[in-house]
Amino acid sequence: MSMNIFFEATRDIQVIKTGKIEVQTATRSVWQTPTEITYEILKSADPIAAYKAWVLTQGETVKVPVYAEDDVWEWDDPIGFRESNAAEEHVCELDQWIKDMTEAGWSIKVEMI
Repeated sequence: MSMNIFFEATRDIQVIKTGKIEVQTATRSVWQTPTEITYEILKSADPIAAYKAWVLTQGETVKVPVYAEDDVWEWDDPIGFRESNAAEEHVCELDQWIKDMTEAGWSIKVEMI
């Protein structure tokens, strides 16, 4: 079993009913990393940047067919093609999650499971 990266966000919240302060936790699914890469990422000065850099080395730009809006079953020939890179899309989505969570008061750290 490999050791993998995961992103954990935490923030202190106050429960209105009790007035108690508790820690709220959220996690983000990310790509599976080989164990040696996991350790390299965790040892780096900026684990988030290191993870994103590794992800980008795993991506490949491919052409994906685009079908007409009314061709929901994709039975007809494509009307065109678009380029897609799963790694770039993942990093973009992760950046948005980090931005949204940070703006909402969460602290984010990279952990290993």
